[in-house]
Amino acid sequence: MSFGEFWFGTADVLLPMERVIGVAEGVALYEEKQIIFEKGQLKLTNQRLIFVGAQVYFMNLDRILKVSFDAGSWTKSEKILVAVSSDLTFRLSFRAGGCKEVLTKLEAALRAKEWCYGVARKGYGIGVGGIQKKLQMQAQQTELHISSAFEDLSNLMASAKEMVELSQRLMLKSKDKGLTDDETAQFRSQLLSIGLQNSEGPANPSDNQLQQEIGRVLLPAVEASSGIISLTEAYCRVNRARGLKLLSPEDLLAALEGMRHPVKLYTFASGLRVVQLSSLDEVAWMDKIVSLLEETGCLGAEQLATRLKTSAVLALERLLQVEADSRACRDESINGLVFYPNKFLTGAS
Repeated sequence: MSFGEFWFGTADVLLPMERVIGVAEGVALYEEKQIIFEKGQLKLTNQRLIFVGAQVYFMNLDRILKVSFDAGSWTKSEKILVAVSSDLTFRLSFRAGGCKEVLTKLEAALRAKEWCYGVARKGYGIGVGGIQKKLQMQAQQTELHISSAFEDLSNLMASAKEMVELSQRLMLKSKDKGLTDDETAQFRSQLLSIGLQNSEGPANPSDNQLQQEIGRVLLPAVEASSGIISLTEAYCRVNRARGLKLLSPEDLLAALEGMRHPVKLYTFASGLRVVQLSSLDEVAWMDKIVSLLEETGCLGAEQLATRLKTSAVLALERLLQVEADSRACRDESINGLVFYPNKFLTGAS
């Protein structure tokens, strides 16, 4: 067992029904005696331990078997020992004080075990409302990860452009400096092997050539996903295919808005925007889902997603479409949101 099996990366966002009950600054995190993070902020909630440093990690309180106090010495800080198994203990070193206060609150939270009933008692996590809360939290976490990734990507692109410019200068000066054609070709092949090519300037979203390129890249993916994919997947696939010549999200959206073939932009009633086949027949799609409902008796978003080879979010939107057309009825319970064929409409018993 190791750190990654108990601590997970996250955004600094609270879950539904979660509240902060203790905070300490200047905390170091150890796995046994090996330091993981030198200094950060520790947040104790009724459900998790959250460590906020250069990155944010959390551990669910239900993974903790036992906590104890280490008084340290005049050269060592007070610590909370967090045992998660018989052979693994994490150490929280409180270098700026506050250890006993956090320990008292942590022991109280472990006794209360609010994670066992806090969500179900108020009905959170059930039905569309629960799905929306979960999606909102996932979107916040995704936004944080994307922002961090693009900071690294910007630095990479700056370095990559310098390498491309160096390659061009070497080609121009090859004769003056005595650089052989073989050496120049070898250097350029090394650049191309890691995906670095000459920049062709910013993309024009209304350019027919760009729209044709987007269509060629997305068509196989859309066809393999029952005729529809999310904008996020479309953005990743297009930029993966373009290498260094990246498109901004705004440029991709503008290009898709002007496309009619072979794929197009589609907006669900909820406002969710996706990319789907231009030839997709909405009526035929709803007929297919109604047939699946009648065949299985009932379906949730995850079950439909498995059958259609698409995401649960898109599957839910399809089910809501069928419901809005009065061809399906919903049942919201503690087990989640499930849809049934509308027997009232057909008169079937």
